[in-house]
Amino acid sequence: MKILWLTIGYRIPGITKVSNNLLAIWAKQLRIHHWIKNVFVLAPLVFSRLFLDLHSVIQAIYCFFAFSIISSSIYILNDIVDIKKDQVHPKKKLRPIASGNISKTTAIFVGIILLSSGLGLAFTLDKVVFLIMLAYVFNNVIYSTYLKHKVIADVLSISIGFMLRFIAGCYVISVEPSRWFMVCGFSLSLFLAFGKRRAELEWLSNGTIKRSDARPTLIVYSKEKLNSALSIMNAICILSYILFVVDPETVARHHSTAFMYTVPMVIYCLFRYMFKTQEGNGIGPVDIILKDKAFIVPIVLWLLVTFSILMH
Repeated sequence: MKILWLTIGYRIPGITKVSNNLLAIWAKQLRIHHWIKNVFVLAPLVFSRLFLDLHSVIQAIYCFFAFSIISSSIYILNDIVDIKKDQVHPKKKLRPIASGNISKTTAIFVGIILLSSGLGLAFTLDKVVFLIMLAYVFNNVIYSTYLKHKVIADVLSISIGFMLRFIAGCYVISVEPSRWFMVCGFSLSLFLAFGKRRAELEWLSNGTIKRSDARPTLIVYSKEKLNSALSIMNAICILSYILFVVDPETVARHHSTAFMYTVPMVIYCLFRYMFKTQEGNGIGPVDIILKDKAFIVPIVLWLLVTFSILMH
């Protein structure tokens, strides 16, 4: 970590343009704000009611940071692979590697350090978690270099990445994955991935992205296809979440049926996200949710109701 800090915090030959705030440049490159995706790792900790067990909390937090560090290294790989396309993209051209604020050499060096650190941390946690991390890296490398150009396979790869986070979160605290929670998580990740493609397609149709600069899959996808996929996955998400909260296993574990009261908040957020992607507001789920204040109230209410049940 000391080497990484020196790399990020000081001027070194690999950086072609010196900024007054190198930390801000690297925070943008490492997609720190996208670490929120790794909360899937913490879901088993919360719903198993082990968040009051210090050892389990520490294990889960370490696993969260291992995934976050590794995901940042994957973002570096992705930006290096897509540098030419990003340079002509209206928003992606501002990314540090595409804009030239960080050179390929420096990016590769930091990426290797991050990947090694993340896998090393995973290995100290649990051997199974380490293998899951390796599978996560493999899935992302295949996605960045091949699958993201293949229709359907691209969103499936993204969804698998989310589920690997969840499974690792279960193993690191030694709990059995809930069957309906697994289905709910997978359908949600598919829904978010299709939504991302739908937002990108809207950008393409309104001229924000040139057809020659768009990812190949957007040429095959259509608004009708993605709207159908979003509607189907939205319905599956709602149904699987309801089945999760009324599942006898869930009721028995938490001694309550009150999780049903969280269903309206989930439904609102799912439809809100779907409508925003169809309007082309944002380039991905993190971008859309963080920028749209309408998500704040239902998410806060969901958290309050959920934790009040779990603390009961």
